[in-house]
Amino acid sequence: MFDGEAVFVYAPYSADKVALREVEKKLNDALMPPYSLRDFTVEVKQAKAAWQ
Repeated sequence: MFDGEAVFVYAPYSADKVALREVEKKLNDALMPPYSLRDFTVEVKQAKAAWQ
């Protein structure tokens, strides 16, 4: 029914928790997922707040 609607892409990445958190923030900054509210860098949080 939803064939071709969703794609799951991943890449294995070995790092500690702090490094993974930074990678997640950078990905969120680049992709701007609509349902992510807090996981952005400070600069992006400030820019988003200016538009809301």
